[in-house]
Formats: sequence, C-alpha cells, structure tokens
Amino acid sequence: MITFAPSLPARKRLLKQVCKKHPQWNARMALSVILFLLAAGIPAGFAGLLIWCHAAPAAIYGFMGAAVCVGCVPFIVGLSVRNTAKFKCGLPYSSYANGTLLLKEDGLEYVFWQVGRGEPAAYSSKHAVYPEESKFVYSIPKSGIGDISIQDNVCTITGKGRIQMPESDFEDDLKEKYCNTFRFLLAFEQSDFSQTIQQWWGYRKNF
Repeated sequence: MITFAPSLPARKRLLKQVCKKHPQWNARMALSVILFLLAAGIPAGFAGLLIWCHAAPAAIYGFMGAAVCVGCVPFIVGLSVRNTAKFKCGLPYSSYANGTLLLKEDGLEYVFWQVGRGEPAAYSSKHAVYPEESKFVYSIPKSGIGDISIQDNVCTITGKGRIQMPESDFEDDLKEKYCNTFRFLLAFEQSDFSQTIQQWWGYRKNF
C-alpha cells in the first residue's frame, strides 16, 4: 500500500491558488483591507485631532481608549470578511482537512475531515484536532475507476465511488452515499503523486 500524507504548508499554498481564481476573491479581500485601514485610521485620526487641539493628557488618554475600542469594530469585521473569503472561495477543498490518500492493491481511499468556516482546521491550523470517529472516507475499487485526471493540482476521479460518513453526533454507526465524481487537492508531503498514480493505475491519458 502507498500512503500520501497530508501537508499543511502545501494545503495553504494550494488553497490560496484556488481562492485567487474565484470571481469574488479580489472584492472580498479589498473590503477586508479597507476595514483594516479604517481600524487603524480611527485611533490615528483621534490622536492627531487631540494633539492639534492641545488637549490635556487625561483627555488624550480617555479619548484614545475610546478610539481604540471603536477601531476594534472594523478590525473584527475585517478579520471575519477575510476568513469568510478564504473559506468560501476555496470550497469545496477548504472544507476537506487533513486529507490522506491510500493507494491499495485493489482500490483507492481518501480519508479526510469535513470542517466548517469557524473551525481551525479550515485554515490549516497546527492546533486542529481530528477525532478518529469523525473522519470521512472516500473509496473506490480500482476496477470501478472510469477516469483519473489532474489539473492545477486537483485530482478528479470518476467512477463508482462511495463516501462513508459519521453520524452528526459522531456515533460508531456510519452512513454512506455514492458519488460518480470526487475531487481533492494534491496537498501531500510527497511531490511524486502524478508518477505514482500513473504506475498504480497504469493509465496515462490525463496526466
């Protein structure tokens, strides 16, 4: 069996490439920059005004404290806009975390954790936790693969595959769904994926 282990740096890099191709990426990031500038400009503006007015030190400290509090609002909103952009513009790949690929003698498996926008794993955090009972498993027998293609560091597999999913409360029982197409990022520690899967599957048309 051949195992391709997940790589956080590779995932960050590839997700950024995916996001930049999304039509809403530039607008969302521009909005976040404007909000960050506004957050910095509010305290700076207050400071300049108070100095120009020759305010007393006590007044300066009081008004600056209030200005910083006001400036926190656009800063927090800017962070939310930026994180939302990273997640939504990277879908569906931003929702697949800690992906591990297993090339077995008779089939292929892709093990991953499905995450939401508010979870650290969505942003490749080193502090993310991946409970064993919460994993998703995409599997397809080698004989059921109709096609494998790789483009822009995304692998697309077509054929009679299935995904095993944990219940919402992460009980032991798993439910399944079948899918004819599955895609995942090549965010692995190893860099020889194309060559390895060519040799494993023995079909080179779309590589």
